[in-house]
Amino acid sequence: MNWTALISALPKVSADPLAILAYIILAAGWVIWVLRRRRSIDFLKSLALQPEKSRPGYAVAAGYSYDELAGLNPKDRLRVITRRYLLIAYVFTGIAVLLFLLSVLRVVPQYLELRNV
Repeated sequence: MNWTALISALPKVSADPLAILAYIILAAGWVIWVLRRRRSIDFLKSLALQPEKSRPGYAVAAGYSYDELAGLNPKDRLRVITRRYLLIAYVFTGIAVLLFLLSVLRVVPQYLELRNV
């Protein structure tokens, strides 16, 4: 396969519905991670402002397990809270790459046939 022909087919690939879906999924995964990370940072700041005795109740009311957070140093708390959302972002990235590759496999042969004719 000619690399220049493949590169010239990329605009057609990027306009394919599967590629557009891949872009949306990719953006959604990372937006979810950024929003959840921001929310977790705000939660950890407000948790630090709480009196020591009311922290367990505050954490439970916010949907977190204080026992898990209390045993960690402050730098590791954010990583523990947001790790599942980072995994979701990575999974969404993998799905987006797969969809984009499927789009390439679908569009490039059609483009090369039209170009050779």
